[in-house]
Amino acid sequence: MSDGARRWAVPAAIPLQWRRWADDFLVFNTASGETHYLDLIAAAVLRHLESRPASCDEIVSELRRAFPDNLEPPGLGEIAALLQRFDALGLVAPAAP
Repeated sequence: MSDGARRWAVPAAIPLQWRRWADDFLVFNTASGETHYLDLIAAAVLRHLESRPASCDEIVSELRRAFPDNLEPPGLGEIAALLQRFDALGLVAPAAP
């Protein structure tokens, strides 16, 4: 499976707690006890994966819909790198097929 087609999700066993200040976000991972700072794009990606699994391709399409005029959304490579960072932090995991 290519990286663009692999689906990712926030595991149900990892409840996240969110705080927002303007376009800045803090997310607390209750499973690890760690707090993470996220920008607007990273927060949009993680929120999306909290609600349902998605692939890199699907996330890029969703970001283009969510930010049509205000912000140039990142490309596939940037989203893949973000998902790898989220995975390393224990915030997401590959979703079951």
